Amino acid sequence: MADGTTEHEFHRLYTNRHHCYCDVKLEEVGHSGSFVKECPECGYVLNKFSFEAVSTQQELYSGSATDGAFQGTKGSRFTLGITDLRSVLAKQRVRRSISKAPEFKSKSKRAQTRILDFGCGQGYLLDALNASGIAALGVEVCAESARFARKKGRDVRLDLGEIQDKSCDGVIAIHVLEHLPDVDAKLVEIKKVLKPGAYFQFEVPNFDCLQTRMFKYNCFHAELELHAHHFSPVSFERLLAKHGFKVEKIRLGSLEQGIMGWTQSYLNTVFPYNRFYRRFILNRPWSERVEALPDLVLFPPLVVLAVFSYTIERLMGLGPVVCVEGHLAE
Repeated sequence: MADGTTEHEFHRLYTNRHHCYCDVKLEEVGHSGSFVKECPECGYVLNKFSFEAVSTQQELYSGSATDGAFQGTKGSRFTLGITDLRSVLAKQRVRRSISKAPEFKSKSKRAQTRILDFGCGQGYLLDALNASGIAALGVEVCAESARFARKKGRDVRLDLGEIQDKSCDGVIAIHVLEHLPDVDAKLVEIKKVLKPGAYFQFEVPNFDCLQTRMFKYNCFHAELELHAHHFSPVSFERLLAKHGFKVEKIRLGSLEQGIMGWTQSYLNTVFPYNRFYRRFILNRPWSERVEALPDLVLFPPLVVLAVFSYTIERLMGLGPVVCVEGHLAE
């Protein structure tokens, strides 16, 4: 599993969870031949289908799945052009937010700090952090992605247990925590390697955004086979507070997730779920991409509609992500 949780533990975690992080009782409803537990108050969802999709998660996260859907083909997870875009977006994240944190503002401070990228993938954010003068290391459960990052000279481990306790000045996890069935246990592990008062930045999809309200489990961000948790801003902030992560800033907007999300969600009303993303954005062979050519034809006009939809979403304050920054309690 993505976090080492066994199938039996999956069942226990789902069965024993009765309340949302906002303390409201969860309501179980049937969906897609399985069940989910929904919070009627804040929009949080605990997804049993993800717990049951054992073979899918093993294929995606296993170190032996060197050609799995999650990491693409021939070493690169994303197709040509998207890889460059990911690098640009990583640099923007460092410049616009991380480098503005007090502990990373000056070059002299950066040289003395170390930040952890948990779920670093193929190392795009590690590249940007190192380029800015911030010493960074990553943890990545997918062995193939870890190898890709190491080839670029990045320090990447396969497990948090390989990192010394209280040795990191900060942690970043971008679209990672929603994948972890026992997210509480993982936050405890993350906390162990952080120094008191360490900086953090966590980002997850916002399951209380306008896009989700329109498309529900057919929206781009649902990914029922992969996401064990669907967080709302309230539930995510409550989860972090429970473990001593004090949220100081919260952002709901993301141009990348907004435009791609709306475009793919519209496509999902006509074609198989997230087919365009999985065939053309991820680095898949052309033998698989052929089946998604109809999606490609509709993609350009739907991007225009997606820009309009995302603009409305932002104006309503219902953006597609929950990105939080803050510091661990001293």
